[in-house]
Amino acid sequence: LQKAIYFQKLAIQKAPFESVFYLNLSESLRKNDQLDQSLSILYFSKILSSKDILIDYKLAKLNTTLKNFVQSDLIYNNLVKDKNISKDIIISYCDNLIKLNKEDKAISFIEKNGKNTSNDDVLQSVIGLAYFRKKQFEVAQKFLLNSIRINNYNSFAFTLLGDCFSAVGDLENAKKNYENSLNIEPNNKMALNNLGALSFFSGDFIEAEKIYKLAIINNENNY
Repeated sequence: LQKAIYFQKLAIQKAPFESVFYLNLSESLRKNDQLDQSLSILYFSKILSSKDILIDYKLAKLNTTLKNFVQSDLIYNNLVKDKNISKDIIISYCDNLIKLNKEDKAISFIEKNGKNTSNDDVLQSVIGLAYFRKKQFEVAQKFLLNSIRINNYNSFAFTLLGDCFSAVGDLENAKKNYENSLNIEPNNKMALNNLGALSFFSGDFIEAEKIYKLAIINNENNY
């Protein structure tokens, strides 16, 4: 990544009005966890290609990652005016809405704009997340179980289902779902952290230590 960043900066020096060079540099900076710099470079690309919707989408997603939820929402509000809005934008927009504590708006937006919502495991997961944030755990479980029924390899749905069971004190089912998530995606940071916490608060400190060490190996920046 460092070499990529070096050459991409060199490319911009030689062709400063080439929008794609800024996009490439922004992506490398993002992958290198230099998120603020990535966002700044992305805005340069936007100046050069003001009508490029893909850049708007990248700006919105990166603002969400940086917890600039209000700024992200402003960008999404323009993107979602498109009649042919893509599923990826719907999901990212609603994820940002949930982070803004606008869960009801996220649910209604998916129900109105999602295609085949009841048969889409990802959209079902997002609705489940919204209800989880509303602390309506039984309703959330219904959507998450439906998501898993549609796609038994949805690691996120298993993790969130584990969170639902944990929230109502059903630690056995919580653990089972975290383990199901990790069977699908062994490096799932959220599942590892939550399973570690579950083991810790259950008094199984040896197991908790083992899981936390694995979590650190997979994500050294997890303070």
